Parts: sequence; structure tokens; C-alpha cells
Amino acid sequence: MVFRARLLVLVCLALVACGSDRQAINDDGGALDAASQSDAALVTTDGALPVDVPLSSDGQSVDASQANNQRCSTPQKVAIVGGKASIADSTAQLTNEFGNQIFCGFTRQAFAGPQRYYLFDLSAASVYTLKLTTQGFDGALYAFPATVGCAPAAIENFCADHVADEKDATVAETLTLTVAQDGPWVVVVDAPSAGEQGAFTLELTTMPAPKNLTCQNAQAVTLSAGSASLQSTTALSNNEFADKIDCGGSFAFEAPQLYYSVALKKGQSYRVMAKPEASFDLALYAFLANTPCDVSAINGGCSAYLADDQPADIAETLLIEPSADQTWKIVVDGARASAQGAFALSIDQLTKPNNTSCSAPQTLTLSAGKVTVKGDTFLSTNEFGNQIDCGTRWDYDAKQLYYKVALKAGSHYRVAVDSSTFDPGVYAFPANTPCDAAAINKACAGYFSDVDEGKTDSFIISPAVDQEWIIVVDSDWEKRAGAFELSVEQVALPTNAACSKPQSLALSSGKLSHSGDSTLAQDEFGGAIDCGGSASYDGPQLYYKAALKGGKTYRVTLTPTAHDAALYAFAASTTCDAAAINAACGAYRSDSGGGGDPETITISPIVDADWVFVADGSSAADVGSFKLDFAEIVVPKNASCKTPQALTLVNGKATVTDDSTAALNEFGTDVSCGAFRDFDGAQLYYKVALTGGQKYTVKLTPNGFDGALYAFVASVSCSGSAIEAACKGNVSEQGGKSSPETLTLAPIVDANWIIVVDSWISDQGGPFSLTVERQP
Repeated sequence: MVFRARLLVLVCLALVACGSDRQAINDDGGALDAASQSDAALVTTDGALPVDVPLSSDGQSVDASQANNQRCSTPQKVAIVGGKASIADSTAQLTNEFGNQIFCGFTRQAFAGPQRYYLFDLSAASVYTLKLTTQGFDGALYAFPATVGCAPAAIENFCADHVADEKDATVAETLTLTVAQDGPWVVVVDAPSAGEQGAFTLELTTMPAPKNLTCQNAQAVTLSAGSASLQSTTALSNNEFADKIDCGGSFAFEAPQLYYSVALKKGQSYRVMAKPEASFDLALYAFLANTPCDVSAINGGCSAYLADDQPADIAETLLIEPSADQTWKIVVDGARASAQGAFALSIDQLTKPNNTSCSAPQTLTLSAGKVTVKGDTFLSTNEFGNQIDCGTRWDYDAKQLYYKVALKAGSHYRVAVDSSTFDPGVYAFPANTPCDAAAINKACAGYFSDVDEGKTDSFIISPAVDQEWIIVVDSDWEKRAGAFELSVEQVALPTNAACSKPQSLALSSGKLSHSGDSTLAQDEFGGAIDCGGSASYDGPQLYYKAALKGGKTYRVTLTPTAHDAALYAFAASTTCDAAAINAACGAYRSDSGGGGDPETITISPIVDADWVFVADGSSAADVGSFKLDFAEIVVPKNASCKTPQALTLVNGKATVTDDSTAALNEFGTDVSCGAFRDFDGAQLYYKVALTGGQKYTVKLTPNGFDGALYAFVASVSCSGSAIEAACKGNVSEQGGKSSPETLTLAPIVDANWIIVVDSWISDQGGPFSLTVERQP
């Protein structure tokens, strides 16, 4: 992400402290040398560049290598023919005209490469796309009006909003230009460092500019049945008021914007929503259409109608309730210059719902076991503030709507909520629950869902008696509200949703792969299962039973499609109650990953026996499809700390290739070597004799997984706590997938050392090479 620091840069320029390679400066601030002073194309007395530089082009293909366009004062004029221009040129062997004075608003170092300057006559009626393609170097592209002259501070002030330098040498830089009025612009091909130079092509294409890129020319929007929707993009617009619109807030809007006008009626409520369809942080504001199109008037008019509190990619929403029949202007903008792109704008006249209170829910009636209703929380209220949490670590502090439905004992009902405009949460409680926060929190525990935005929130209600339930559509984001669809449907639970009825799975040649889905399951023991850990498994469960053979080792992996899964196991002879299960599954549990991450456990039965495996979730919202894989494995001998593989240095070096796929995680989450995360992947151990007073480099090169590397003196006992204390300072876990890890060992005395190949990710392992080498 590019962060602006224009003020800091301008201060640096004013103090002449940001560069050491100075140019001779003429009276108007432009940097000139003897060669440029003899040229006909000099800057004018007011600092502006001439518009009739006597260099031309056919607009299609320009060989500019011999042009005197190495200085701001003598840009090469390029004609745009048929809406296009193409330039072939090179910055090789050129100099950096302004030293280190041009930053274009970037906080890192200035553009230190050599430059080429080009002059284009641009029209306010068009949008221009400039594409810089380099041959093997990292180029940069920026532009400014020719009328600002050649003083570095003046260039800096304008180019900060017209710069492209975010791609590496293999990707073209692209810059979109819109101009407020017709006139000449200078386009500069530069580079972030002096060594970045060479041949390049610069291409320009033209397209019509949107008519509503100015306040005076807002696009009229007509409501039909109280609503209107449209799609557009701010990428083809410009920033009309040059970073001066802030609606009375602390930050000005630096992005290009588009304007719309719409007639609204007195006494009605209107939701105005702009949702980015590209990845950018959108801003939305509005003011009366009779507001003068100047900075002061707009800032005053939009101060009470500003929406800019949602993160990137999330819709911004305004409420407008006119005091009279009025025409309003609506502006789609962005906080930063880069915050621009495609969006969808909608305007909807809404009616306040009647079911905004717990004491006045809307009644729903099941038909053929199902009911679906559409609602909208936008004009509702937040009845209980931030007091409702259903026993979770987050609170539901947004606006909510209440629904009441009669459910029958012995049946199971799936409650589901979907929304395309905001991130809802949903919870439920028996209708005889008092309408106060404490009573609701106690009653809705276990009956809630709050998954990520764009996913269906759902849970199961299995009433013990015939009774009415209240269902609440809410959100855990204070300012999130919008349209949704709520459904309540009678369903049949999977037969293996109970501990007493696990689904039998038969391994073939020690292997099995099974697909399941916990969407229609439930949390049988109400959050009471934790397998002796610090957090309970609150998701719905599915149970599976498999016959395992004594003396064999099995790796069992649960891979969820998207949710945060948990996996645990216990002997099938265990009683189906929470206390017995917790005592039995303590050594056979995995819940270290996040959403979509696999969970893995390893079991080595002493005798032939049936085992129960449970696909669960970390929270009530963690529900969905998954795969359950069984594999009988042959564990390498050096998968144990007590039986490391011996390495012998020959001429000071030893290299081994191995594979940790079938290894085990011997010490759970006990070993981190003082790092910021524990190593709970599979380990392999190696022992090597090292000489005191020597230094050794140990290098791990994993193939296809994220490896970790640590070491300790072999005299350390093989326990997690002892290894944890001994390996601190002798650990490397810096890289990602397939990245090498390196550490240096410097024993004081002759000793045997244990070197461990591991991973911080529980399911990670694979082929690798390990090298131990004495340094010269």
C-alpha cells in the first residue's frame, strides 16, 4: 500500500535537505544548463513550459532516442492521433536532473533514476491511460501540468496525485489521467533508483470522460417505485477540488469522484448505498443540489451526510430524510488518490419496520415446514446497545429486527440468514424469555451464528417442547445494517450427529477418504467438550467410527472447505457423556488452524480397537463441508527425539535428503524455542558431533512446505519443556513455503548436538535437504 507524506516531502524540498545533487536554478525555479539555454524551448518568465516545443510525432510510433528531452525545460512534444500515441525510447546513460528532490508523495526515497520528458496536449473531455513497459528495469511514471514550470517543489505538488510506481520490473506501470481543463501536460519516465535504466515503450490511449465528473454536471438519477441503481467507475474521473473536500472531517478526499443528482420527497426515508466492485476504499457523501459548487459550501453541506467508516471493499451507506421536496447531489469518492474503481450505487425509499423491539416481533408461519421472509435493518434501532453477546467474545451492537415462529418438539429447524449488502449475525431464544439483555444472553447461548461477510449464517434449533421462538437478525458491526433474507426450515439431522450413533467407516489397505457436511448437525453437548484444553469446541459435530489395528500408526486429517474446524478422537468404548469424552480425547485433539486450515491427529493403538473420530468446530458458527482422511503410516525411526539419525561430517560437511511426511508431532504445542509461535508440525531429529570453538552453518531447504529449524545439545532430556529451554537462540523460522531456513551454531566445547526439522503448521511436512557445514 502506498502511503502519502506530501507535507513532509514539501518541507524537505523547502529546506533543500532531501538531495545532495544540486542543479543551477534560474530565477523562475526551473533547473537549466547551458545546453538548454541555447535551445528554443526554454521555460517562460512565469515558470510555465512553452506549448509549441518544435518536436513532433505521427502519434503512432516515435523513436525519441535522439531527442533533447532529458530535461524538464525541453520535453518532446508528442501528437495524439486517432486517440493514441506510442513512443520507443531509452533512459540508458542519462542523468537524474533534479537529484533526489522528486518524491511524488511517496514516503520512501526519491526517484533517483534518469528521466525522459514528453509533452501532450490533453482535453478535459477525455480520459488518458499511459502504459510504461520497460525492458528489464523497474520504471516509474508521473505527470504534471506544463503550466506549473520546472521547480521541483511545484512538480512535487502536482505529481503526487499522478504517479505510478507500484509494480516490479516484470509488470508494466499504468497511469490514468483526467484533466480539469484543456492544456499541455508533461509525462515523465523515471525510476526509483539510479541503476534502473534502459529501453522502454510509452503508450497512450484515449477514451471519452464521463460527463458527471464535475459538481456542475451531476448526472440526473430518476427513481422508479422509489428506487434506482446504476454502475460506474471513478477510475475515469478526476479530483475536481484538489484534496480540499473533507465534509468537515479530519481527512480530505484525494480520489477522483463522480456526481449524481436525485429528487427526494419530504417526510420519506432514503438509503443511499455505494458498494465497490473493485478493491478500493470508497467514500460517499451528499448535499443539497442548490449548494454552490465551491469548496466551502460543499464542505458545509455534506458535513452531516458523510459515510467513510467502512474498510476497503465494504459498502458505504447514507440515510437522507428530506424536510421538504428537494433535489440532492450524491458524490462517490475515496479517501486516497488510489481509492478509485468500479462501484454500484443504489437509492431506495424505505419504510420503517414494525418489528424493531423484542416485545413486538413479526410473526412467521411455517408452510410445509418452511418460511422465508425478506427484511431490512437499516431503519431499525439498536435496542440493547452492546449488551447482547449470547455468551460469545463479541457483542451484537447493530440495529436488529425480531421474528417469532412456533416450533414443535422432536423436530429440528435450520435458521439461515443471507445478505449481499452487509455482514449479519443471527440468534434465537424461546419467546417466553424476558426482554432484557441478561435473560436473552443466557437463552441464546448455543443458538447463534456470525460467519464472515458473504457467507450464510445458520444454526439448528431442536425444541424439547412445543414452543414459540424469537429469531433476531443483527450484526456484530455497530454500523452495519441492510437488506437480508431469513429462512426457517424443518430438516432431518444427519444420523451421525449423536455420539451414540457414529457412522462406520471401513479402511481399505489402511486408507480412507470421506466427505461430510456439518451444516445440519448440532452441538450435542452445548459447548461442554474441550478435550482438556482451554477452549471448548462449540460447533456442531459429526461422529465417525473406524476399526484400527494395534501396533500400527494412523494419521487422520480433517480438512474443512472454509470454516474453522476441530478434530478429536476417543476409544469407542468411552461413555457418551461430556466428562468421559473430555477425559478420553485429551491426547487426541487438534484445533490449531484457522478457517479452511486442516487439523491432524496421530493415533498408535496398542491393541485392535474401534475408535470414534469427531468433526467439530471451534465455535457455533464453524459449520460446513469437509473431508476426513485416514492413512496408515510407517513412522521414520528418527521421528523421535530419543532415536535421532546420526550425521557424520566429511571434510567439515554433511548433507542429508529426507521426508517428514510420515513423521509425528512428538511434543504437541510445547516447543517454540522462544519464537512467537509454536512448532506443532511433524519433526525429524538428527545428531551430529560438533567441535568446540568452531562455527557451523545449518541450512534447511524444504520442498513444498513451510519448514522450521532448531537445535540443542544432545544431553538435553527428551521432553517438551527441556527442549523448549535448550533451543532458544538456536532457531530459524523466517521464510514461508519452500523457503530455506539457516542458523549458525558455535559450540564452546566438543559435544553432540540434535538438529530438528519441523514446521509451525500442524499438517506441514514433506521432502527436504539438510546441510551442516563447518565455517572456514
